[in-house]
Amino acid sequence: MRRAVTLASVGDLEAALPFFRVAFDAWPLWRELAPRLTVAGILPDEPALIAILLAVE
Repeated sequence: MRRAVTLASVGDLEAALPFFRVAFDAWPLWRELAPRLTVAGILPDEPALIAILLAVE
């Protein structure tokens, strides 16, 4: 998950999405926790970005 978040934070969604997919498959609770990372300042507070991340299957 760390690599996925780092890549998304710097704007490299194309590289980040496969890592989010693996993380969400391995531990589905990450899907619920990912939006909270904006509150902690770990991910940018951009609703469109969070929507894209949560749409990963």
